[in-house]
Amino acid sequence: NISDLQGNPLFSNVIGSLLARMPFEVPVPHAGTIIKKELEYDESRRLIPAYNVPQGTRGLVHIWGRNDMPIRQKLGIHWIVQDPDGLIAEDYQDWQFMRMDPGSDHEFIGGRFDFNKPGTWTITMSLSMNPNAPLTVDSYAGVLCTVAAVAPPPEAPPEAPPAEYTLEVAIEPPGAGHVLISTKGPYSAGEEVTLVATPYPGYEFDHWGGWPPYPGVQSTSDALKLAMTANWWVVAAFREVAPGAVGAPYFRSISRSVMENIASIVGAVSGCLSLLGLVYLFGVWRGK
Repeated sequence: NISDLQGNPLFSNVIGSLLARMPFEVPVPHAGTIIKKELEYDESRRLIPAYNVPQGTRGLVHIWGRNDMPIRQKLGIHWIVQDPDGLIAEDYQDWQFMRMDPGSDHEFIGGRFDFNKPGTWTITMSLSMNPNAPLTVDSYAGVLCTVAAVAPPPEAPPEAPPAEYTLEVAIEPPGAGHVLISTKGPYSAGEEVTLVATPYPGYEFDHWGGWPPYPGVQSTSDALKLAMTANWWVVAAFREVAPGAVGAPYFRSISRSVMENIASIVGAVSGCLSLLGLVYLFGVWRGK
């Protein structure tokens, strides 16, 4: 019975001698420390947590871990970056390729991500050892940085209206009439210009057209008043009247000046005939 032998001095000496001769190692606890945390953006670095990072920049996390064991060991890292809405911006993990000496440190560098939202960004990280059965030796969870919203660029002031405007007049169809313009350009802003369209024989005025649309466009009046608030292109549109057509439209196509000239000629001829005694009064038509 082992319990009976434990009190025997001879047994105790034998067991003690055997234990003294048996080699064994006392397990060394794993130990490591996250010694530095930095955030890189805009070609510069800031300690984590960083503040007032401009929105729209790209971030890059740098983490240093140290081996605090008396033996060579590998370090591993894992971190997750989340935006202000809790969405994952980066999930990074890595292990050293070679074991590192006691007291040595190693820098882990993640991938780039966009700071596309203003607010507080967070990071959780863990430093591990023993790749075959990872053990966390240090950790951090907290603010990565705050991102400041970038004010939109100021809107460009509205363009000042030009000091002068131009007026271009076209006849459609060409040769159908002419347009009298009250004053010649260029015109100051707001200046009023009057246009009068006069058809040539065989045509009558139809309407005003042009671009850009102006007050009075499509008007059928032969007189048009324009306030110069843009560079206007005006079209005076005429329509053809059949030769010899009976009615006012045909006679309206004859300008007032032409009618006055005809009247003066007729009056002059009548006066000459009266002097010669060749004027007769018309009586009535007589038939058979």
